[in-house]
Amino acid sequence: MSAHRDIVRAVAALCPGSGFQFSGDVYPDGIVFDDPTVVRPTLAQVQAQMAKPVVPQSVSRLQAMVALSQAGLLAAAQNWVATQDATTQLIWNSASTFSRQSALLATAAAALGWTSDQVDQLFITAATINP
Repeated sequence: MSAHRDIVRAVAALCPGSGFQFSGDVYPDGIVFDDPTVVRPTLAQVQAQMAKPVVPQSVSRLQAMVALSQAGLLAAAQNWVATQDATTQLIWNSASTFSRQSALLATAAAALGWTSDQVDQLFITAATINP
């Protein structure tokens, strides 16, 4: 990924909902916020954000199941699914991919007490699994 894209991704994560333009590959040069009252992130904050792994927006079913298993969470997830209605069970058991933004995933995570950071880490781990 280019430095430009990495910087844009980092600033967007640090200033959610803030519009800005960035031209160049060096922060903070070349960045202009649509709202001049937005507090500009420090270079250290941008660098720290850039060092964080990108959370994949989707992973395959196999990747998800292996990541859950490796984290010791697969049995809990399967037990929760077994208590849900037929439609939820069908969706969970038939999905070829799992989306990070899925309403079903959010419901399952909340019911199982998983934090957003834990789910992000599951997706990051899952993306590294290559069958």
